[in-house]
Amino acid sequence: MARCNRRSDQLCRANRNDLLLDHALESFDYSPQEPASPLEGHRILKLFKPHGSVDWARVVKLAPEANLTPKYLIKKVDTFDFTGEFVRLNAPAQADGRRDRVLFPAIAIPVQNKTGDTFACPHSHLTDLMTLLPSVTKILIIGWQAREAHFLEVLRRGLIKGHLTHLMVVGSYYQDASATMTYFTGQLGSLPANSSVAQWGFSQFVLTREGEAFFRA
Repeated sequence: MARCNRRSDQLCRANRNDLLLDHALESFDYSPQEPASPLEGHRILKLFKPHGSVDWARVVKLAPEANLTPKYLIKKVDTFDFTGEFVRLNAPAQADGRRDRVLFPAIAIPVQNKTGDTFACPHSHLTDLMTLLPSVTKILIIGWQAREAHFLEVLRRGLIKGHLTHLMVVGSYYQDASATMTYFTGQLGSLPANSSVAQWGFSQFVLTREGEAFFRA
C-alpha cells in the first residue's frame, strides 16, 4: 500500500477500504489472485470484484508519441485503446505509465445505469461469477443500495428462483436497509423465506454479532 501523507490521506483511506475484504480473507488462507483467475485463491472462498479494485490495472495501447503525463492521460482517456488484459499490482501507485507497457487503474464507480461494458474486470471474471451464482443460497448485502441495473440483471439471470433461501441487508441505519430490501427483492421478483434487516449500521452489526444466526443457518 502506498505510504500516506497529509495530502494523500483520503486516497489511502479509500485504498484500505476497498481492500478490506481482501485482507480479511487472507486470515483464512485466501491468496489474492490475478483479476482473470478469481477461482484459484482458495478452495472454498471466492472473491469477485466486477467493478475492479484499487490494486488492479488494465493494459492500454497508446501511440508511440503519446505523452505519459497525468494531465495528458486524463484529457485523452476517451481515446484510449483498452485491451482485455488486467493485472494485479503490489501497490496502487504502480498503475502509471511505462513506454513499453502502459497501465491504467481498473476501477469503476458504481452507477444506476451501468452497462456490461463499464464493468472493470476481465470477461472471464464475470463468467466465473455466473458459473457459481446458481449454487448461491444466501446473500448478505452491506452498504449497497441495489440500484445498478446491469448487475441486477446478472443476478436475475444467474440465481435460481427458490434456491435462494436467506437474505440479509445491512445499511447505514434500519430505514436505509429496509428500503434496499424492498427494492432488491422487487427486482428479483421474490422474497426469500428467511429475510431480515439489520437494526443498526455495519459497526453495530459486527459488535452485536447480529448476523450470527444468518451465518450459522
